[in-house]
Amino acid sequence: MSADTVTITLPEPVYTLFDTTRQDLPAVVVVNDALLSFQHTDVFAWHLEVTVHAVDLAEQGMPSNEESRILRELYPLASGNNA
Repeated sequence: MSADTVTITLPEPVYTLFDTTRQDLPAVVVVNDALLSFQHTDVFAWHLEVTVHAVDLAEQGMPSNEESRILRELYPLASGNNA
């Protein structure tokens, strides 16, 4: 292995779900806690944040049933299962 090569083993994901508010609207945040102690931030110094705004809102500003169905279709893309 050369000095320019790094071998990294990614930890198994451990997700935590937070119910919160953003701009006075309800929000759900999912965090992969396994990455909190990730040692290779020098190699992966960036992170990705994806915000999905529901348009068809129901009670208390949460997505309607139809909007929820559409948003659930995004899950395979977000989890890397889109091959």
